Amino acid sequence: MRLAAFLTLFILCSCSDQVELKSKSGIYFLKDVEVELKDLKEVDWKVGKNREELVSKGIQFKLEVPSLEDSASKILKKSHGIDSWIFRISKVSNGPKRHLGYVAFDTKKGVTQNLTVHLYYHAASVSHEFRKFRCPAFNHRLRVTDFDIEERVNNKRRDDIYIRPKDYVNGKVDQLSFSPLIYSAGQGLKGKYLVEIALFNLKESRTYSNWIPIDQVVNVDGETLVKVKSCYGVSEETSPYRERRKPRLEDLRIR
Repeated sequence: MRLAAFLTLFILCSCSDQVELKSKSGIYFLKDVEVELKDLKEVDWKVGKNREELVSKGIQFKLEVPSLEDSASKILKKSHGIDSWIFRISKVSNGPKRHLGYVAFDTKKGVTQNLTVHLYYHAASVSHEFRKFRCPAFNHRLRVTDFDIEERVNNKRRDDIYIRPKDYVNGKVDQLSFSPLIYSAGQGLKGKYLVEIALFNLKESRTYSNWIPIDQVVNVDGETLVKVKSCYGVSEETSPYRERRKPRLEDLRIR
């Protein structure tokens, strides 16, 4: 009896987190959509000739992706070709909002999933090879010192998302893969980072709802400059350390 009661409670709890699809005046909408940002942390970077100093590659956080009922996913796919959530990550710092990137996530996932987003200094975002540098490119020597997730409103709200054809997305839209989701936040990370969500038709590259801002923002308030003495005058993007580059004929010459 206790086992049956436990299973019933487990099923109810599991289903309660799924977003419901409803209809009003012939228009479909998703009821009470909530997205959470969590697990914010620094991504550190050991640098210097002997890896003796610590700077930041950037920061990372997790996005909790809403889970749709299976029947809701099928209706949205059949009616509008909607197959994904799309997230837009933007930065606000001493000027207009700048869109850093877009990522799409399949609405048919059976359970709530997390997306991990990396917001890196430009020196670390360029490529995997650049992240192996002992002396970061573009003279990057910064480390984040003050960052947190803050609420945009006093009480968390849940939003209703109404389904209707909206805008085409002109930028690159990333999808989950084995490669991490990395976006360049520029030469400095200080600023606020906003996340918005919409419904998306991946084939058309078109949103099918308004962009809904998430109630939380990532706020980076402080950075410090780290002195890396062994990197003075070194630009690995143009002249890598000898042990890291491929042997060249001139390296074998007697000097």
